[in-house]
Amino acid sequence: MIIGVTGYYCAGKAEVAKFLKGEKFTHYSLSDDIRKELKKKRKKLSKENQINLGNEIREKSGAGELAKRVASRIKPKKDYVITSIRNKGEVVELMKFPDFILVNVISPQMNRFDRTKKRNRAGDPKTFEDFVKKERVEFSEISTKQQLHLVGRMADIIINNNKSLEEFHRKIDRMLADWYPRFHPEARNGD
Repeated sequence: MIIGVTGYYCAGKAEVAKFLKGEKFTHYSLSDDIRKELKKKRKKLSKENQINLGNEIREKSGAGELAKRVASRIKPKKDYVITSIRNKGEVVELMKFPDFILVNVISPQMNRFDRTKKRNRAGDPKTFEDFVKKERVEFSEISTKQQLHLVGRMADIIINNNKSLEEFHRKIDRMLADWYPRFHPEARNGD
């Protein structure tokens, strides 16, 4: 199974990947190649630089290019979680796998801003106004730019991360049981 994960800043995408890695899923981020290229170019690994280079790659090689790169690493009969899906072309590319599903992680904007403040990464917005402004950069209608609002609408599943971490984990576990036979409670109990 291939589970793609999308969502806005600090919605809980990394937590979904971490949970699935604990269930033996291999994790790829579409941003991995972007970060590698930035390091080669000796450029700062800022969010802005990643967005700009990602857009540049899409403009040069097509909207689905980052997904194509990850798709080339996918092996049959293995489980994967893929994060950093930010463009419709990336979803279309990953939908070529018959066992691909897209999960949109949502969470109230103020909750996400609070998480941003707590994680305190370099370059993260410090005010709510800056948070909203940075988020809007990822809402483009242009086919080679970030389109988080459009990607979210393509999701097969929506998980609302609006309560405790334990409740969020229960929702991820329920999603696995509903969508993947090997995680169904009867399969786990050997029934």
